[in-house]
Amino acid sequence: MAAENSYVIRKGRACEQTELVSFLEQYYFPRESVIRMYLQKNRYRIDEKEKKMIKSDIKSTYSVIVANVPSLVAVHEESNKIVGAVLMLVEENPKFANGNSRDNADKSCAIKISPVTEIPLPFQSKLLDEIATNVVTPAYNSVDLFAEFPFHRTALKLTFLCVDPEHSRHNLATRLVQEAVIYVENNGIGFIYGLCSSPFSRKATEKNGFRQFSNVDIMKYRDVDGNLMFDCGESYMISMMAKKIKKID
Repeated sequence: MAAENSYVIRKGRACEQTELVSFLEQYYFPRESVIRMYLQKNRYRIDEKEKKMIKSDIKSTYSVIVANVPSLVAVHEESNKIVGAVLMLVEENPKFANGNSRDNADKSCAIKISPVTEIPLPFQSKLLDEIATNVVTPAYNSVDLFAEFPFHRTALKLTFLCVDPEHSRHNLATRLVQEAVIYVENNGIGFIYGLCSSPFSRKATEKNGFRQFSNVDIMKYRDVDGNLMFDCGESYMISMMAKKIKKID
């Protein structure tokens, strides 16, 4: 079994973008709980055309985001392979957009606002579009974190946190989030957050001092026709976790 010091946590490199996209396709998409449950429920709707659109949408989404935002990767030193990753999107408080200002706001963010959002809608796949519109967007909208931290200009959103199962039990997810916190501290960003859709991601944020700002049961979510999105019968909670980093001078 490899020791924790057999792995390096560092920023992703431009030359690794193709490898990182492939890693997310292989280890994030098939294991993401919300997507997996919804596709399983609607498997009768997935014909060959839909399969191709799902695959195309996923690859396109990962490719656009990986090319435009910073990432952190866990690299297994012996094999020199990426075995864990998280992407980081820097967002601006809309109250400060277009040159608006507040006298006691923080002004020292050292990096640019991310040029892309997490999900470049609409998807070709109707199923992925339904998940994004009726589940992911409402979950993100369940709390206004810039209202919770009104004097901060910027926030860092963590997304697509995943680890190769063969390299689990080495605290890689926790270490990736820890390195993201350091990144935020070093760049003058006000706070850091992520939408946790699994016990795996929630545990990694809790170990780094994040606290819960919302906790929603997606089994209660309904589509535009009023039908329940999921039917597993048990509650499944997803949580907005965040940590304030920067103090206002």
